[in-house]
Amino acid sequence: MYIQDAGAKSATTAWCRPNMPTGSLLASSFCRSLALLTFANDLEEWQVIRAGRVLAAGHDSAAYMPDDVQHWHLLETNETCTEWPLQVLAEVAGPAAILVSGWRGLLNAASNGEYLRTPKLHHGRPAYAKSDGSMHLFFNGAAAEWHIVRHAPAEAEAGPQAALAYCAEPHARDPTRLPRHWVVGATPAPELRVEALPPAGALRMKSDAEELQGYFQLVGELHRRPVYRLHQPSSQGFRWLSATSSDSVILHYHASYSAWVLSLAKPDVPPGNGPVLFRSLPSLAS
Repeated sequence: MYIQDAGAKSATTAWCRPNMPTGSLLASSFCRSLALLTFANDLEEWQVIRAGRVLAAGHDSAAYMPDDVQHWHLLETNETCTEWPLQVLAEVAGPAAILVSGWRGLLNAASNGEYLRTPKLHHGRPAYAKSDGSMHLFFNGAAAEWHIVRHAPAEAEAGPQAALAYCAEPHARDPTRLPRHWVVGATPAPELRVEALPPAGALRMKSDAEELQGYFQLVGELHRRPVYRLHQPSSQGFRWLSATSSDSVILHYHASYSAWVLSLAKPDVPPGNGPVLFRSLPSLAS
């Protein structure tokens, strides 16, 4: 999980120049030294503690996880985070795409193939579906199991539809890291595998704004998400970037914004530390 001061949220479709709200450095300060995020049973609240001091608290006895807390209170300033909401967000646990393989038989083989992560979490976990919607993989909260079914999660949990395969791992948040074997019918199926697909090796950025067009190559990983470097701008793309500059443009996920960003990076400096040029509108499903 990570802590951020969040603004309005919408689909990740638009890009804008960043304008951090007042108090944005508060979240960053938590990351500069070890902090503890824990539930205080006696006070019935979640707390952010650093160096023995409670910096922020969220009084919500019904919040099973800290990302369920609606309002956090800053104890040092005696303020409630309303102007720039302080939030605790769950990092996306599963990969963006997975591969299901190893199924045998005419009917079961239809479940093999690639699944893409859906925009919304289901029971706090990623849910996946084939591009044609014929198969779904998700965590069934009522059964406390991971299921592979032919129906969407809401429909599958509401009706008597039986899972084609299941894995009883109630605490796992990533279907590619399940310690137990999947079960088909009543028989364990060790040959059934759910694996993370690697990210694309290259991307082409297209935009109505000519200055944001070009080709990016995969160069690494940050926050368990791929990092891309501008390899070849289009004829008009990124023309404001000096040809003699040693800086490069990086496309990566920025935890403080909860969004994908384009930032400048200098040689020998890890990505994510340079100034942000543009960002997508934040989305928790990114």
